[in-house]
Amino acid sequence: MKHLEVIHVRDDISLTGITEDDLQALVERINDPSIYANTLKVPYPYGHSDGKQFIRHVLDFESVHGVRKDWAIRRNASLIGGIGLLYEQGLQSHRSEIGYWIATPFRNQGIMTDVIAAFVTAVFGHSDLVRLDAHVFVENPASARVLQKAGFQKEGRLSKAYLKDGVYRDAWLYAVVR
Repeated sequence: MKHLEVIHVRDDISLTGITEDDLQALVERINDPSIYANTLKVPYPYGHSDGKQFIRHVLDFESVHGVRKDWAIRRNASLIGGIGLLYEQGLQSHRSEIGYWIATPFRNQGIMTDVIAAFVTAVFGHSDLVRLDAHVFVENPASARVLQKAGFQKEGRLSKAYLKDGVYRDAWLYAVVR
């Protein structure tokens, strides 16, 4: 995706790059068992070393590839969540999966629906991607509703698609196409 400095979502919500200054807020916001339960790769507990490793990965990716794939969700400039492209088929692919999270105090306010909708618009407007996928554990209906409200369509169930904590997990496949 061509480099965008800021994606404006609404008056109080924006998407920006992740910086080293975000470490403390990142650790405080993402260190949540509910985020761990509904994501594949976010550890719990989430410590400073995890945050440093993630921020280093983000900054290294941007430096090497010249593109941003991970964005901080900010409310009035404070980090409250994250969203990004996984690029699992590579940077030249026509599609990518997205991943996202939002801290508990900011849920059920329509923020994530607005974020995903604005993110999709920006991605389709500034990249060659024509399809975005999102996988949601079947035990996470709130995330499925957010995707539907943001314009994603349910395409099917992925049986035993993920292995987490020694348990196979089913996921819903959602997608939006340009």
